[in-house]
Amino acid sequence: MYTTIYSNLLTSFLRSTDQKKKTAEAIRHFIIPKLRQRDIFADLGCGSGEISESLVPFFQKSILADLDASNIRILQNRFAGKEHVSIYHEDLNTFVPPCQASMMLFSFSLGYLGSHLPEHERLNFRMEILNGYFSRLHPEGCLVIADTTNHGAYRYLFEFMNIPVHHEIGTVIEQLTGNHPFRQHEFEVTVRTASIEKMVQCLRLITYDDGTSNLNLVPRYLEFCQTLPREADDYIFRYSTVLTVIGHNEQ
Repeated sequence: MYTTIYSNLLTSFLRSTDQKKKTAEAIRHFIIPKLRQRDIFADLGCGSGEISESLVPFFQKSILADLDASNIRILQNRFAGKEHVSIYHEDLNTFVPPCQASMMLFSFSLGYLGSHLPEHERLNFRMEILNGYFSRLHPEGCLVIADTTNHGAYRYLFEFMNIPVHHEIGTVIEQLTGNHPFRQHEFEVTVRTASIEKMVQCLRLITYDDGTSNLNLVPRYLEFCQTLPREADDYIFRYSTVLTVIGHNEQ
């Protein structure tokens, strides 16, 4: 369990990237124009709704689902008065969209599926859940997964924390794309150093329920920061993000 301080610092880290902006731009550019139908959009694990807000104008109705109560409050304020937007405080491991969707989006949220299970059980569980979601797609709809690639600097953030998310998510995507038509689009995201400094603070402050911490990771992380290029007074790192578009009519 992460501390509240860690959660706040991680939020600050995410805000100092253009990850959400670039993801929304890529979806609008690569995916929206190719949709044959724009009835319902489902953003699954939508967070506080920055990407959702950019996409809901393209659809007749939108379903936004997230488990975090603070995100739900932000969503309710962000979409107040918009009757075509429905907000669900739900766990994606059990949530069933109430109707077929023209587009379903997992934007950096796929790793939460099955995260409560032992590692050896997560793949089968995720595939079962995703196949269930896929069955809720409109016949001409698509499921979109936005996540980082298995190469590049961003991967090391997870490796520092001993989180095997990239290997696991890569395996899930491989299985999905092996069973369904798909296409992929890659783009680059930027993070500035101010956020890296906050992540170092996170590493100093994080404490788990069993009392262990990640203090031993700080020297490695600082060393990593020193390898980054500089722009003006800031260190910068960039990482690749991929949109995987899976659907009955994708190729």
